[in-house]
Amino acid sequence: MKMWKTINEFSGRRNGGSRNGIDKITVHVREMVDGEEIANEFNEFFTNIGNKLAEKIKHPLGENVGPPDRVIDSFVLKPTTP
Repeated sequence: MKMWKTINEFSGRRNGGSRNGIDKITVHVREMVDGEEIANEFNEFFTNIGNKLAEKIKHPLGENVGPPDRVIDSFVLKPTTP
């Protein structure tokens, strides 16, 4: 709850403030005004944007980037001081 209080203060919404939502959006020349439909479009966008952007990243080593051929199956922990 404290986190949301802080977020609301930084965003200019105090004491719950008004919750003016988005009245309409246009996606591919189609205008949407239904709240659930708008929420679904935002969900669709944010669910897929990461993969779409990742596909556009050019790998400096070429397309054959993957895990190493050999996997080390052990490791050592050594004591440290704080």
